[in-house]
Amino acid sequence: MSVLGRIGPFLTTAAASPVVADLFSTALWTGTGATKVITTNVDVSAGGAIWIKARSTPTDHSMITTATWSAGDNAVTYPNQTYVRQGYADYVTAIGSSGFTLGSNTVVNASGQTYGGWAFKKAARFFDCGTYTGNGSNRTIAHALTVEPAMVIVKSTTSVGTDWYVYHLDIAIRTYLTYFVKLNSDSFFLNDTTIFNGTRATSSVFSIGTHNGVNQSTVTYEWFAWAHDPASDGVCLAGGYSGNGSGSGPTITLGWEPQLIFIKSIGGNADWVLVDSARGFSGALLSPNLAASEGSTTILTANSTGFTLTTGDTRVNGTSGSYSYLAIRKP
Repeated sequence: MSVLGRIGPFLTTAAASPVVADLFSTALWTGTGATKVITTNVDVSAGGAIWIKARSTPTDHSMITTATWSAGDNAVTYPNQTYVRQGYADYVTAIGSSGFTLGSNTVVNASGQTYGGWAFKKAARFFDCGTYTGNGSNRTIAHALTVEPAMVIVKSTTSVGTDWYVYHLDIAIRTYLTYFVKLNSDSFFLNDTTIFNGTRATSSVFSIGTHNGVNQSTVTYEWFAWAHDPASDGVCLAGGYSGNGSGSGPTITLGWEPQLIFIKSIGGNADWVLVDSARGFSGALLSPNLAASEGSTTILTANSTGFTLTTGDTRVNGTSGSYSYLAIRKP
């Protein structure tokens, strides 16, 4: 089913036409164990996030956001873990206008190991991130996407053992407004009105409830939001589809060729899937909820207007399974 068919072209915006290459890129490198500059040609120094994962060895995923990072503090959180925000002097040691600098930490720069990194720049109609302090009451958090969010992720940075809670537009479209998924878990969608307050996000805010995982009084949280922009020049879309359990799976129409795709089963337990064109859609698979190294299962092929599932793997195309995705446009 087409994304535009599922969700509909209900958003319009006067914001400038996004330039994909300025907003997002994937960088690949081999670690050296010494200071290393990674060039992304995406300026996240004034706002944005960097996601890093080792490809050749099992390590945690790493999320660095300028909302909490500062030189000397080098703060990082781990999407597959429930840890609080950590600070390491040898992690990402600098963030500049065209990339970032790595220290010697083996999670991001072990000698001889291969890595992937994704840079997301804060910009209207694409991506936003920030922090807030919980107050224990139902409330809204402002974002600057100017369009409805495709996906919002919230994580406590100071409370031990808290999950990564994910709001997804496709789940809301299915009218399951009290449901959510977890980035650090393979669980299918879960029902709790106190997470996102049973409320659909808008072009200016998303809602949080009273749950300690998203809004405990005095606790600090970080959040990440990707846009759903079905305009002809949009660069990011959310949607959903039903699996058929076949190697000739459903074709998803985006209206453009993707370069990065997140997929999550919402009807059954299954690992998240993260694939991108830089590592090759033909087999280079990572799971945001796992520390596992890169897999070699081919799950889809991309084309000029979207992508087609090519496996009956239950992570992405189980018989009668329900799936949600987020895709970013290729330049």
